Amino acid sequence: MNTKATKARTEIANKIFHDIPAQGERQKMSAEELAILLSESKEGDPVYILIEHELNLRIIKAQNKLHSLPDYWLLS
Repeated sequence: MNTKATKARTEIANKIFHDIPAQGERQKMSAEELAILLSESKEGDPVYILIEHELNLRIIKAQNKLHSLPDYWLLS
């Protein structure tokens, strides 16, 4: 395998995924912190997708409380 290409792929992967908070960290962040991180991200990037997903989960949980749906409807 070409070590130069492998090194380049590794550098790209590290650059893309380095700034993504772990799932546990995202769950502990406030909605404001998530919104700031989302606004600093480019739409379609992995960090944008994961932060948007976390915000969507919170919206679903809030709607669940309003409509009193059972917890098993949530996909956490």
